Amino acid sequence: ARKRKPQVLVSQGGGDVGRELLSAAIGAAARLPSLHFVLACGSRTPTDHIEALRHSATSNNVEVVPFMPDFVQQLGESALSINMGGDNTLLDVLATRTPSLAYAYQANPEQGIRIAAFAKKGLVHALNADDLTPERLKARIEHALAALPVQHHVAMDGARVTSERILSILDA
Repeated sequence: ARKRKPQVLVSQGGGDVGRELLSAAIGAAARLPSLHFVLACGSRTPTDHIEALRHSATSNNVEVVPFMPDFVQQLGESALSINMGGDNTLLDVLATRTPSLAYAYQANPEQGIRIAAFAKKGLVHALNADDLTPERLKARIEHALAALPVQHHVAMDGARVTSERILSILDA
């Protein structure tokens, strides 16, 4: 098992949606001083929105950063991921085996369907809009950190397998 930092990586993906998730995480962070919260804004998040988030963080255990080039490494070192449940992020969560609270962008029904399917298999914990209060999110974070990790066997080498099969057909 990988050594994890007492860090919660909160991410909104590549876009500029999910500010309600980042704001809720700031509120929960104030109630969980033993954890370091890193809020990774989307690559399209305007600078003034990033500054507003920084200004709203009243506790010293919150760090707001723009897009993270080493996101997957940080994810693998984090005790918990709180994310928007995009397909890339959820695959990164599976690959790094990082416990996850996933929140669907409300305007994208496909994200909610994916998160529900992952949650049903125990791969993530689903968040809903009611969970985005500081106290409820704090409780959800504590629950996710205390839960036993699900031992999943998801094949993460599809590109390699596909290329090997294509090469075997070409060689035949």
